[in-house]
Amino acid sequence: MLKNLPGASSSLEVLTKEEAKRIIHAYDEEGLIHTIWTGVSPYLFGLCNCDRDCLAYRGFVMDKGVPSFFRAEYVCRVDTDACTGCKDCVKQCQFGAQFYSSALGKVYIDATRCFGCGVCRPACPTDAINLIPRQQDPQAANLWLS
Repeated sequence: MLKNLPGASSSLEVLTKEEAKRIIHAYDEEGLIHTIWTGVSPYLFGLCNCDRDCLAYRGFVMDKGVPSFFRAEYVCRVDTDACTGCKDCVKQCQFGAQFYSSALGKVYIDATRCFGCGVCRPACPTDAINLIPRQQDPQAANLWLS
């Protein structure tokens, strides 16, 4: 789109759909969360791929401040039959939603803390983590900003 506007794309890198997907998947592997920042609709002013150093993340999630981004329309759920308890996904979760149960030898996810970013999924070697619609989880169904 911008390549058709004189001057608008002169300082921007233009990516193909495939290049953008490859980059986003690489960011998933790093555990970066993806947020889209909008101005006056329908215009985007940023696509952020950040970790815990993001000011918006720190202010909202860590410091329990003013909500600055919505949770996703999905939450993560662990298939306990497929989970081996390796805890690789726990290291990826930037929202503190994943816990390890020593008694069960499995990971579980607190849906009230899950933002639905899904960056835990690529870390799971057994594909035990799935995204489900937020509305299907009674604890998280109406939890968007808090």
